[in-house]
Amino acid sequence: MIIKIKDKKATDYQYQAYKNDWILEVINDYDEYYTARVISGSKRKRDSVIAVHKGDCKQIELGEHI
Repeated sequence: MIIKIKDKKATDYQYQAYKNDWILEVINDYDEYYTARVISGSKRKRDSVIAVHKGDCKQIELGEHI
């Protein structure tokens, strides 16, 4: 599954390593979080695996304009 960060809530949790409009590939789906690999949005974190709060992102459908 491919996701896009759409609504980062910076004050909700301290260790967010992502920003709005990043595109990620989900690796694992946990209760309130995904673990995902950064595809685009950050040169420094590209190919890194990070945790993402589900409320901060939306799923990208095949063929959808991002």
